[in-house]
Amino acid sequence: MNYLQHYFGYFIFILSGVLSLHAQSISGVDHFQEGQHIRIVYELQTSTPVEIQVTYSKDLGKTFSSPLKQVSGAVGKGITAGSKEIIWRVLEEVPEFIGEGIVFRVSISGAEWRPGMVHCNNIPTEIVEVRNPTTGRVWMDRNLGASRAATSATDEAAYGDLYQWGRFADGHQCRNSATTTELSSRDAPGHGKFILRSNNSNYDWRSRQNDNLWKGVNGINNPCPMGYRLPTDSEWEVERKSWFSNNSTGAMQSLRHLPLGGNRSNFSGALEIVGSNGNYWSATSSGANARLLSFNSTTVYLFTNSRGNGFSVRCIKD
Repeated sequence: MNYLQHYFGYFIFILSGVLSLHAQSISGVDHFQEGQHIRIVYELQTSTPVEIQVTYSKDLGKTFSSPLKQVSGAVGKGITAGSKEIIWRVLEEVPEFIGEGIVFRVSISGAEWRPGMVHCNNIPTEIVEVRNPTTGRVWMDRNLGASRAATSATDEAAYGDLYQWGRFADGHQCRNSATTTELSSRDAPGHGKFILRSNNSNYDWRSRQNDNLWKGVNGINNPCPMGYRLPTDSEWEVERKSWFSNNSTGAMQSLRHLPLGGNRSNFSGALEIVGSNGNYWSATSSGANARLLSFNSTTVYLFTNSRGNGFSVRCIKD
């Protein structure tokens, strides 16, 4: 990869080649310095208008910023096929844009998510990466369904959705979704209702259990964005050991900012212990149950619980 040196006033940064995701739709990406602006060009192949966003990385693509805002041109909603260009007004957004190994990414908003997913607020969860400096693992910085990374342990905007173990993002995970007592005989129930335990002795939403639903990045019902998956119970164990304190304070003050989102009961469908407990599913099954990480103001632990309960999901990069 070739590096070009650019001067914006008093500082220098190294700009690498622009990265493009989803090559089936975006190609021919290039960039040019024009004074204090960066011009990015690309070719878009699409049969319907799409939403384009641009992000940048300062560590050669290991982590990326939030979508850039001080941009104009072929960016945002309603972009159609053809030769396109984007202008980024660098200094208006990042007054001291300094670093080596800076790369840009042009992508189609929403293409990071699997087809058919229901987003409870009609907006896909923003994908912002954070790296645990102790373990080196990359996580999303917020829960699935959260509108932002947590600013406190009781930040309601950061609680996100509550998933039944192994289910896809079909709408059941919305905190106010309707309920039903009819169990599903399939991996995809065909509706977005939260399934109560009824007379099922396993307390699962599925009448015949399937341990493979969330297994790995290619899991049948993996609700995480492309390239992400649910962590295993052992990965949660390594994660919690890296916190400076094993309680909700440590969970919140880690870079992952894990809030106390509570849970949804598969007995009644009611929300429980919101603001006092954080419960996060793992991808690991355990007999008829599944493993999860749970914490409150005094402790943190891994244990098993019924798959029909609704708990938070935080995704890890594969």
